[in-house]
Amino acid sequence: IADAILGPEVMSKMSKATFAPSLQYLVALRTKLLDDLLKERVQDLLTQHGGGEVQIVQLAVGCDTRALRVLEELSKTSGQKGAHRSDLSSVKIFEVDTSAVAAWRRAFLSALTWPVARAAAAGQVGLDLRDPSGLLEALGPGFNPKSPTIWLCEGLLEYHPPTFSEALFRAFREVFLE
Repeated sequence: IADAILGPEVMSKMSKATFAPSLQYLVALRTKLLDDLLKERVQDLLTQHGGGEVQIVQLAVGCDTRALRVLEELSKTSGQKGAHRSDLSSVKIFEVDTSAVAAWRRAFLSALTWPVARAAAAGQVGLDLRDPSGLLEALGPGFNPKSPTIWLCEGLLEYHPPTFSEALFRAFREVFLE
């Protein structure tokens, strides 16, 4: 199954794995699945909203590059038959992590020549998610609660007690009910 989903290039890299190869296959498969789902959802929202603005908010982003990979792939397919308008200006990225991580990502992404990374640099948001009550303010004026928004929350909730999730979902409600 992994061969069919990941393809020969990834499988070749995976065959050289020296640490927990089966775990690396699992992570590669999960990454491919979630990247494909995000890309499909962004394309669907762009179609449903006439190519208007779509927002991606990724919580506890750390060093993840999912939104960047998906936007890069969308920018390559823009203009192809059956593709939807997906230039960088139609999709906004907000990547939330602690202030230290957000500052590091902003500096790192700003220094790259990759257009997708430079566009994402401005969307780095510093917020301690243990107190998400200021989520809307932290996202800043570039975030529009009325625009279609995809929330990514991978690898976050399972590491915290239920009270953490409850506070986070209360913050989501505040963002969208204001």
